Amino acid sequence: MSKDMEIVLSYMDKLNELDTYDVKPAEHIVQDKNVLYDDNTEISLCKDKLLPNVPSKEKGYFKVPIIF
Repeated sequence: MSKDMEIVLSYMDKLNELDTYDVKPAEHIVQDKNVLYDDNTEISLCKDKLLPNVPSKEKGYFKVPIIF
C-alpha cells in the first residue's frame, strides 16, 4: 500500500507544478445544466367514470392486491 501512496503523492507533486492561476474552479465535471419544464396541470378523469371499468373496487377506491 505504501507503493500506491507513493505513486499518488508523486502525481500530486506533478500537478502542483502546473500554473493554475487563471483557471476557474469546476463546480461539476460535466457542464450541462438541468432542464426544467413548467408544470402543466390538466383535468384528470372523473373517479365516477373510471370505477365502473376496474376489476375490483372497495368503498369508492381501486382495490389492489396486498404485496409484502
